[in-house]
Amino acid sequence: MTSLLEQAFAMAKQSSNERQDLVAQAVFETLDAEKEWEAKFADPQSEDILERSAQATRKKIEGEKVFNFDPSSPPRKTE
Repeated sequence: MTSLLEQAFAMAKQSSNERQDLVAQAVFETLDAEKEWEAKFADPQSEDILERSAQATRKKIEGEKVFNFDPSSPPRKTE
């Protein structure tokens, strides 16, 4: 176990049982999600699927069929 993880668990250990369970659940969810993504990317078809998705997204962007959700950008005026 890394020292950073040990520090995190030591901090969690000082919390209430309820809080400790929430931390544990978050760790499990993160690790489970990581396994799911690893399995998806291990699929030989995943590269083709991602490329098709990227192409479709680029077309939407080029056709201005998407909205800019960047909060640092001012909204565009629609006429």
